[in-house]
Amino acid sequence: LEINLFNAQGNEQASFELDIDAEQMKEILYERIKRGVVNFFESLRLAFSNQQLKLHTINTIQIFLAGNSSKSPWVTELFEIEMMRVSAEMQEKGIEIDDFFTLHPCLSSDQLDKPNGKTGVAYGLIETSPDGVILVIDHNVKEEIAFKYYLGRERKKKYKLIMDRHAPYHQWLQFIDASRTDFKLFYSSTAAISTNNVRTSDPSIQLRRLRIEQTHENAHVYLRPISPSEIEYVVAHRNDIENQTYLSEIKKVSL
Repeated sequence: LEINLFNAQGNEQASFELDIDAEQMKEILYERIKRGVVNFFESLRLAFSNQQLKLHTINTIQIFLAGNSSKSPWVTELFEIEMMRVSAEMQEKGIEIDDFFTLHPCLSSDQLDKPNGKTGVAYGLIETSPDGVILVIDHNVKEEIAFKYYLGRERKKKYKLIMDRHAPYHQWLQFIDASRTDFKLFYSSTAAISTNNVRTSDPSIQLRRLRIEQTHENAHVYLRPISPSEIEYVVAHRNDIENQTYLSEIKKVSL
């Protein structure tokens, strides 16, 4: 493969040759797509959990593939595998299901009068609008944008979820005891880590090393999100945190 690259001094090196192991590249791509599909179902699980919806009250979930990447046979294959896995888990929990998931393939057409994966939603909105006029409402203008990350600790080399993306802003959550001045904060935007079975060495998980000025007996470090990508932490006793009686200064961290 010949591509144009730049060296450390910013000079372009044209037609730089790279040897590509096609089979290894396929394995890498397959695993990356698999990670995305698994993350989709974990996000779906969290959505049901946060809305306190019961799966047995829903007849079916329609999944529509869209975009050029969805045309890959790996995407369909991996979705079918995960659909079978999730369905089996539901049956083990006593939830009677029959074709609970329905997977719709990516639409593909070169004809302008037929929708594809990118235009189908837009055409659908127009067709279902009585006068053909669509009012687009950006709910982010009126509603606060949610926190971007899942925060957690390490337990036996695995990630343990402490705070999810739906945590309310400016509300303290107990994180770790204040027996050490240095501690680790693991975070990720990937929903799949919420299973508590992902190793902290997973590339989707990032690490921040944080510090308190001194240790405190019977006290804890508390965290709270203050923006989509910022948190604050402080040391306090459990009975004092709500009264804003702290043992340290509040520190802000950008993730």
